[in-house]
Amino acid sequence: MRTVIADRPPDRLRDVLLALRTLPSRLLGREVRQIGKQIFRSLDCDETSETVAGLIGQFWRLDGGLVRFSDADAFARFAKPGTPKLVTGFRVSPDPLGTLLTTETRVFCPDQYSLLMFTPYWLLIRIPSGLIRRRALRAIKTAAEKA
Repeated sequence: MRTVIADRPPDRLRDVLLALRTLPSRLLGREVRQIGKQIFRSLDCDETSETVAGLIGQFWRLDGGLVRFSDADAFARFAKPGTPKLVTGFRVSPDPLGTLLTTETRVFCPDQYSLLMFTPYWLLIRIPSGLIRRRALRAIKTAAEKA
């Protein structure tokens, strides 16, 4: 199964922000699996207009509480209480001025506990996460205009 994040162009700021995410674990001498490095799994890709990737984990934990899964079916079947699922996607659609590229991220918290734990985490990472997505859109736009 191919990963999605590895297909993105290099971005030093994204790498720094993702490294900051793991800083507490590294300071405590814990093993780190960095979110964004070969972790997101492709759930669907039609090669022309949309790609969707998923991630499962207790993201608020120092280690991200990441859960490995093999494919889109395993992602859909996963239903462990206290463990959210995240889906992110990019979509290309026609626009009167050319082509519109959008990104959207959704998180499913299966219960009150995961919602209560995820909310403060999201408030902390929301701005850096949005910055990473906007930079990815800009990089894709630049690459498309060069082609």
